[in-house]
Amino acid sequence: PVLKREVQLWLERNGKQYISDFHTAPARFGGSGAIWLNIK
Repeated sequence: PVLKREVQLWLERNGKQYISDFHTAPARFGGSGAIWLNIK
């Protein structure tokens, strides 16, 4: 959980030019243990 939280914080601060949004991945792609990224 620590790494996921840190990645989310980094994406919020630094990912705006590359990532349109992100959220918890669907269950079949890792669920609560993964982050789903929508790249610009």
